[in-house]
Amino acid sequence: MEYAAQAESYSNHPIAKSILATYGKPIDQKQFSGFEEISGHGISVTVQGKKVLAGNSKLMESEKIAYAACDAAGTKFYVAADGSYVGCILIADEVKPDSKCAIAELKKIGVEKLLCLPAMMSESASRWQTNLVWMRIMHSSCPTRRSKAGNAG
Repeated sequence: MEYAAQAESYSNHPIAKSILATYGKPIDQKQFSGFEEISGHGISVTVQGKKVLAGNSKLMESEKIAYAACDAAGTKFYVAADGSYVGCILIADEVKPDSKCAIAELKKIGVEKLLCLPAMMSESASRWQTNLVWMRIMHSSCPTRRSKAGNAG
């Protein structure tokens, strides 16, 4: 968790905020060098001489890191240090106990279309649709596609 928090300490992305909150300790960025955000993959940073990689499976594959793929539903956040796989952090949204009731109430007052627009977690989106009986679901990491879904009939 420490490596992940260190790598994510420069970011204001929701995943970074979640990791930093879970870690819960101050981060001393003076120990860091070579911070690089790798678009669509993750982050690379050197911490006290160790190269830390934190991001998705594409990052592990592009850096030739042997890792154990996680099959659970949610966002997988893989971490490696000095070329060795350290672990995977799974971030998954939970369906709140009162969600089904809230959706039923919305339908009762005349809301005809309900959309679920998660940004990144298609497995979670499918679970939400099953548990909450969404009228329509659209999952994509592309904001434009999500925006168009909201306007679809």
